[in-house]
Amino acid sequence: TRLCAFTPVKDEILDALFSCPHFQGRACTTTGVFYDLGSGDGRVVLDVAERYHGPLVGVEIDEELVEGSNRWLESRFQSDNDIRKRVTFLAEDFRFVSLADANMVFLFLPGHLCEFVFREVLAHSELPRGTLIYVCGRS
Repeated sequence: TRLCAFTPVKDEILDALFSCPHFQGRACTTTGVFYDLGSGDGRVVLDVAERYHGPLVGVEIDEELVEGSNRWLESRFQSDNDIRKRVTFLAEDFRFVSLADANMVFLFLPGHLCEFVFREVLAHSELPRGTLIYVCGRS
């Protein structure tokens, strides 16, 4: 079940994420996973992969978007085997993905869905204490 339509992330959102001191403090770690829940075309994961040194997972229910994300990963990082090994795109419903190994979780969803994700998904996801959750509610 799709919760909303795909909307691309704007540059300003990623600029704000990358300038966030909490992101910068975690970007050098190789432990813990960066998750993008509802990863769409994969742009957030691929842009973050250049700055974050741990594993990254984009979770998207739309299989066509996941296939496109994987193609973009292969073409954009064809000469960077390290990044290609660290990035995974899952064609799954993020409501049922374990986040037990998360270090950071990124959400770019409409405001009412962010509330739902906090209440119904993250509260039951085995999210480790201290995980950074970066929420960009959109209208």
